[in-house]
Amino acid sequence: VNKTAAIVQGFSGVLAGTYTLSGYLKAVDVVSASHGASFEIVINGVNGIRIIYPQFVTGTSDTEINNGFIYLQKTFTLQEGETLNRITAGLYNASGTVYIDSLQLEEGETGNPINFISNSGFENVSGTSNIPKKFYSDGYQDSWSYKTYR
Repeated sequence: VNKTAAIVQGFSGVLAGTYTLSGYLKAVDVVSASHGASFEIVINGVNGIRIIYPQFVTGTSDTEINNGFIYLQKTFTLQEGETLNRITAGLYNASGTVYIDSLQLEEGETGNPINFISNSGFENVSGTSNIPKKFYSDGYQDSWSYKTYR
């Protein structure tokens, strides 16, 4: 059964310019005749919606390399009059399992390995509360869990 299942982040106020979306994905038994696991950039323009994918990944990624995580990057340009609608990551017209990690959207033509957010993978936790270090609880989350994938 092919389906689209993705995580989504909407945007507003992104100005015309050149941007790069980058991140990691790990595919497990992904099957599709036309698409696969990927990231998606959705742009609203004067002539309709424009959808951009870095590439599609099918099958199972090689766990001998970076525990199966593949780095994807796509540079795109927002023209005057266009707006960035949303960024998504997941399965597109596909079945299987996909893991997503470290998505970044930044201005410019190159994905940058430098991330100014401390503990952006949430892997370092403190004490018995398991709250990620460099972050705090707003009182709504009773417990945290983290699983190392990469």
